[in-house]
Amino acid sequence: MTAKTINMDVSSLDRLAKELAKYPIHAQDILQKGLGEGKKALLKTLPPAASSEYSILPGQVRRSLQSRGVRRVAKGASFGLEVRGPGLNLASFSHYPTVPQGRQGIPMVAVRRGPFQMLRSRQGEDGRLKPAFLARNGNRADSRYIYFRRTGVLRLGKNREKITAVPSVSIPQMVQNPRVEGPVLSAVNGAVDNKMNRELDSLLSRMKGAVEE
Repeated sequence: MTAKTINMDVSSLDRLAKELAKYPIHAQDILQKGLGEGKKALLKTLPPAASSEYSILPGQVRRSLQSRGVRRVAKGASFGLEVRGPGLNLASFSHYPTVPQGRQGIPMVAVRRGPFQMLRSRQGEDGRLKPAFLARNGNRADSRYIYFRRTGVLRLGKNREKITAVPSVSIPQMVQNPRVEGPVLSAVNGAVDNKMNRELDSLLSRMKGAVEE
């Protein structure tokens, strides 16, 4: 599991600290609302931003973020959103062949947008080269094909090798790419700034009205 934190750099944080120093309970509430709006912006903009640089469909990125893939971070003076997730299987990206075809030969993959590259064999624990191969990830007929590699270690009590899925980059690693992080950070900062300023204006207006009464 890897993680990448997108730190906030917004003017509304300075305004929040200045105007609500005496009302920390309101400040925390407004901060959390701002981060919540930032999370929505991240979930909306990250899939197409990642897909523009990597050969992965936006829907695949979106599904990878659904199960606690993004969480709010607000500790001390640190504010941001943390993107979390394990390495994706190589089959999540453009690859050929797309289904097992007898002797598969050397598979071709393209993680980044651009030419395909050969997915070469790796040495197993028995010292032999182990090619990657496509196989169903489960016994159901609708299970997706993913890349596996034999490990060179026999299954307990069987004359068959254990296999392991072939991982690639994770969503957090994609966010470390400046071409992905740039548009995402811009959208997140804008959403947080707008939300927090609206909340501050609303709160200060209510507080002023209460004093005048």
